[in-house]
Amino acid sequence: GGTKELQMQTDRIPMDLVERIEVLRSPLAGESGGGISGTINIVLKQSAADINAFQFSVHRNGRHDGQQASMTLGRQSERFDWMLSASAIKRVEPKTKSKDEIKYKADGSLDARSGELETELVRIQELGLAPKLVWKLGQGQNLALDGFFSRADEDKAKTKPRYSGGTPSAPAAKFAGAENEQEDKRRDLGRLALQWQQPLAGGELKLRASHSQASERRPKTKWTYDAKNLLTATALEDVSIDEQRQALSASLSRPWARHHQIEAGVSLAHSERDSDKHTINIDPKKGESSKPPGRGDAYALDEQRLAVWLSDRWQLRPAHQLSLGARAESLRTTGRDQLGAERSGRHSLLNPGAHYLWKIRPHWQLRASLAATTKTPKLEDLSPVIESADGSSAKPDKGGNPGLKPERAVGFDLGLEHYLKGDRGVIALNAFHKDIRDLVQRRQVREGGRWIERPFNMSGHSKVYGLELDWNLGLHELGLPSLSVRGNLSRLGSRVTDSASGITTRAKDQLPWAANLGADWRINPAWRTGFNLNVLAARPQTVLNENAESQSRLLDLYAAWQVQPHVFVRLTANNVLNTDKEKLKHSHAANGALSSITRELETGVRSVSLSVETLF
Repeated sequence: GGTKELQMQTDRIPMDLVERIEVLRSPLAGESGGGISGTINIVLKQSAADINAFQFSVHRNGRHDGQQASMTLGRQSERFDWMLSASAIKRVEPKTKSKDEIKYKADGSLDARSGELETELVRIQELGLAPKLVWKLGQGQNLALDGFFSRADEDKAKTKPRYSGGTPSAPAAKFAGAENEQEDKRRDLGRLALQWQQPLAGGELKLRASHSQASERRPKTKWTYDAKNLLTATALEDVSIDEQRQALSASLSRPWARHHQIEAGVSLAHSERDSDKHTINIDPKKGESSKPPGRGDAYALDEQRLAVWLSDRWQLRPAHQLSLGARAESLRTTGRDQLGAERSGRHSLLNPGAHYLWKIRPHWQLRASLAATTKTPKLEDLSPVIESADGSSAKPDKGGNPGLKPERAVGFDLGLEHYLKGDRGVIALNAFHKDIRDLVQRRQVREGGRWIERPFNMSGHSKVYGLELDWNLGLHELGLPSLSVRGNLSRLGSRVTDSASGITTRAKDQLPWAANLGADWRINPAWRTGFNLNVLAARPQTVLNENAESQSRLLDLYAAWQVQPHVFVRLTANNVLNTDKEKLKHSHAANGALSSITRELETGVRSVSLSVETLF
């Protein structure tokens, strides 16, 4: 159910189903090594619980209202457990973004000034259903069937008037035309998984089979107007996406000798994805015409992945543990693009890893990991088709690179953790270093008099490194037992060296630092309040023709009230500071002279929500 960029919207997962969220900095052999910089693993609940819960909330996002309701029912017995979660969401997401562009002539004098003001409003209605059934077969055996189904309808309206001779707020600006859009999107997602677990002496045997499928239909109409506000063109666009995935896996863990725990596993997955996009242009004077498919408009993808892994958790001494393992993967991808050209790719990957744990003292421990990871390129990035835009540095054409190779990395992590006595908190310091070969970076290049943005493998070695400090502390020692503070601070760096040009820069889109600070205050047994402040550093322009972004500060507040033993009320305010996001881009011509300056400003929106939850 992810996008073609393999991005997943995590707000489609009901929180009632989530057991915990893990941050995997360095993968074990039984885990996929596709996340070069780490993996966020959302672990769903493995068993049902005796629970009846209902929650209803209302919220206001800017000037727009929304509602959300969810219910969870569950029962446990000696032979059979079941749980059912359902949710319904209705929300509105507004967005306002302005853009101002100044163009310069070759001699450095002002050429032209233009701007646009984009206003977008998305109305979302979503239904979700998640059943789970667990049969207890005796002697610790469990057979579980769990499912997840969701349907989302999104209506998006967008207006984008353009101006020339000034900015949208400047009196000198003149109306230069507009683009308006109306899009209706429907997404369906379904998944069923069957899992059997058999405890063994000191170990476990696990078998799992799953099937999932998703579809998306996205018709859109776009109207274009000239400087006299007369309709000049209409575009009818229709996008359909269908995907499905089947997976089988088996894993076995058993003790061996006296100090070893062996785990072995195999998994096989088959995925298919079909995407089709048709566009009809209507000219008031010339009539209808079909637009030829562009990059990523229509393609079919078939992927088969086989993985085998073996690991040994070796208890060297009571305080020392060493885990050694390796994961071998075979990936075959067959794709057909919009031109009918079919290409296949095979990748055989071997990712070894070593992980060390030293329990120095009862409340101190040291972790160290050395592991290899690999990230394969997306089909869209391999396409030779060029999607035409303005061909300028501000709006370059976009293309793929059929010769793109997988990214390979070797990462080293070192962490020191201190757990406070009485479960009063933890402080952790982690350092990491990733050495990456064939790092994929998108760059603008000049081809045939036009600017084209393509993905490239950097020919030299690239390094990503950083230092992270995390804490979650109760302030008992300071005489404040009802107050706890949490936060983290990350200092990030990188060196991307292209041996062909000799140029060294930071990795694209990497922030210099990021920080979070939060607190929870239990005023009395019934009342609790707190805040979280997220600060992201400004992102500098590392190379020519690339965006720089301003610093971002997001402040969230909450207050919770336990009205009765089984009734809870919560008030939340998000983006209290109403933070705006600014992007600044300096574009240069082939001779290095400044050709344009583009400034984008996205206006923030405050939101407030009030929820009531009852257990029965």
